[in-house]
Amino acid sequence: MMTLRILSFSAAVIMLVACDPSVKNEKEAISAVKKILIDPSSAQFEGLFNPDPSKKPSKAIKLDANDVCGMVNSKNRFGGYVGATMFHYSYEDKHVLIVDGADDMSPELAEVMRQAIKFRCTLI
Repeated sequence: MMTLRILSFSAAVIMLVACDPSVKNEKEAISAVKKILIDPSSAQFEGLFNPDPSKKPSKAIKLDANDVCGMVNSKNRFGGYVGATMFHYSYEDKHVLIVDGADDMSPELAEVMRQAIKFRCTLI
């Protein structure tokens, strides 16, 4: 019985550590991202974090510890999930940078945007 309690407690601790409640401005970022999605109610967010401005790859990039980076998956016009895509939410500008996979976006432009988000979120 004691072993079961210890295992249950350990599992609860692991689950709490996996859900990082310390992401600043998480609700604001989620709300901003949902505003630009085709089906906001279908949005599934994962891997949200605040980027570290001390690790930004260039002084030319405006980056704040209050910004939010992460992944979002949502449904398209046909009702199917499109797959998780990266986003960056600028707290100062209240602006979202996301690659939405729109049909009118060339593959080249989509790749440039993906690299810009990686650069901003210092994921490279």
